[in-house]
Amino acid sequence: MLRTTVLAGLVGLIGLASSTLAQTASAPSSQATTSQPVLSTRPGGTQSATTAPIESRVHTVLQQLERRGESVKDLKAKIEWQVLDRIIDDKQTKSGELLFQRAKPHDKFLIRFTRTVVEDQVIEKPEEHLFDGQWYTEKREATKTVTKREIVRPGEEFDPFKLGQGPFPLPFGQKEAEIMDKFDVSYVEPAKDDPANTSHLKLVPKASAQEMAEKYKELHFFVDKKLDLPVKVVADQKDDKLVTVVFGDIRVNTAIPGSAFEIQVPDDPTWSVTTESLGSENPQGQGGED
Repeated sequence: MLRTTVLAGLVGLIGLASSTLAQTASAPSSQATTSQPVLSTRPGGTQSATTAPIESRVHTVLQQLERRGESVKDLKAKIEWQVLDRIIDDKQTKSGELLFQRAKPHDKFLIRFTRTVVEDQVIEKPEEHLFDGQWYTEKREATKTVTKREIVRPGEEFDPFKLGQGPFPLPFGQKEAEIMDKFDVSYVEPAKDDPANTSHLKLVPKASAQEMAEKYKELHFFVDKKLDLPVKVVADQKDDKLVTVVFGDIRVNTAIPGSAFEIQVPDDPTWSVTTESLGSENPQGQGGED
């Protein structure tokens, strides 16, 4: 199905972040929940002892995330996306910009990568990923391809950003209750390599959240204490890939114009353009060379 295969790498992780951040909206406890030390595993396997109240701090961070997400009308940030394949010892890093906008009936996002580094090779051929509320469009200059996939039918009630429902949830505006339903969440004490002034949450998929449990060993979210927004997300996947997404220079509610969420399709016969509609068995292609 198109909805479950689109953006398997990057947006899968970002969506993971959004879903996780969205699942933590339960009311804060009025009492300390535990007085025993709890071991929290950091990415890489080391353990550090943390003291109570763990749940209280988890709920505080998740509630702040949820409230902050509700106030975000649009967002602009620099983004770095890195995938480390530990089986073949291969690392790929993409950097660029993320735009996000609340809109009716569905929110929009645009990710524009301008630089890719594969090991020591630098590739400066842009690629763009756009969801305009109905269509997901992917444009790659390296392959001269544009692919449009319909994600939501006109008039359909469907949240493409929701954890467990949509193909690319984003880490802004998720609900605490949804996160807690799918993950066991713990608070990890700060370490020297953490982003400055952040709260660190570790999320382990519950067995009942089959889709998440099959894909991820654990997730780590680093939430800026001033912005109440995620600035780093780490996903340790079951396929032995470690995916890290870092958000920088985050700007909120700057009135991003709707015209920013567009991708220009080149009027060039050497480019291949493919359109895949929901319900259609065969994609429609045009242009390109055999």
